Parts: sequence; structure tokens; C-alpha cells
Amino acid sequence: GLLINYNGSYYTITEFFARPSRKKKKKGPRVSGGERDFLADGEIGSWSLVLDHCNGLLLIDDDSEYGSDGRPVLHALNPATRRRARVPPCPPLRIEMMANIFQEEYLAYDPAVSPHYQVFSFPYFVSPAYSSSGSGDEVDYSAIEQSEWPPAKFTLQGFSSATGRWEERSFVRQGEAAGTVADMRRYCCDRRNAVYRRGQLYVHCQNFVMR
Repeated sequence: GLLINYNGSYYTITEFFARPSRKKKKKGPRVSGGERDFLADGEIGSWSLVLDHCNGLLLIDDDSEYGSDGRPVLHALNPATRRRARVPPCPPLRIEMMANIFQEEYLAYDPAVSPHYQVFSFPYFVSPAYSSSGSGDEVDYSAIEQSEWPPAKFTLQGFSSATGRWEERSFVRQGEAAGTVADMRRYCCDRRNAVYRRGQLYVHCQNFVMR
């Protein structure tokens, strides 16, 4: 079947579309919409959105449970085995004085290599809020907007199911910067694209691809 994300005016929800099972004895190539029979009963109370997928593993949020940062709690879900695991809330990104930055999580999973999976959190830029920092100090947002992105040295948060915790992962940029912080904000969209191939995670970060 197909898992399809629908973007509504106030919420986004994932629906599952598939041929009805043979047990229902329906004739013709009918399609069942909105079914969630690949989930075990009572596994997740009111899950709403598939955030990412990788080699049969789904990363979903559970809008019935929220972390201290106000974001829905994440779960790694295997529809084939109907097993799930709670992913602890991701620590905040260490990017100072950056206005309106959010985080998006992506899966890295290859069952042929290991039964464990990893989740990486990437920054996502939206329109800046040119306002006071709240500390009484003047913040030069124009300088921040013109700073290069990604920086020469970059730190991401990564979660491993082997350890059960988030850890900082440091990366060094190869080549020149893709642009500036202001450039990133011009490419805001709801599309989420990532591919995990041969041990490398490729993520579409608004106007460039990060590996």
C-alpha cells in the first residue's frame, strides 16, 4: 500500500491506502483509504504523521504525548513486525542567536547491516523574526542572516537505538558554503526528502543536499 501525507489548513495527517485484504471477500480492484490495520491495536493512541521512512522502518510522531519542548514524542515503528520504540526528545540545537530555527528528524537504517537504527536532527529555517532577543541586548540580525551556511564546523544531534540516547556528532564541511542563512529561508517548503544509501545519509536541506 501507500502512506500519503495530507497537508491541511490546521494539521497534517498520514493515511494508508491499500487493496482490501482477501478476508473481506470484496470483488474488484477496490482501494481502502485511511485504514491503519498494519498497526497493532492499542500500540499508539492517536498517531498522526509519518515523518520519515527508511528500509521499511517508519518514524512517526504521537500527538497524544508531548515532550518538555512542546513537540510530539517520536516513535520508530516497523509495520511488518508491528513493533515500536519510543525515541527520547532531541536536545535543542546549539545555534546561538538564530531566529526561527526548527528541527527535523531523519532515519538511517539498514537491516542487512545492523538491527539498530539512527535518527539525525537537522535544522530547518523559516522566516526570521526581527525582534528583541529578550535579554535587553541589541542583536545584529543582518549579520546573522549573511553568515555562511553550513558553517565550516557543524554539530548535529544523533540518536542511536544501540545506546538509547542522543549524542552530538561533529562534522567538517567539504568545499565552499552552499549559501547564507538568508538563502536558506528563501527555500522554505513542506517537502521532506532523504535517502540512506551505502552507509551515507543524504538530506535535502531546503536549497542544497547535505551528506
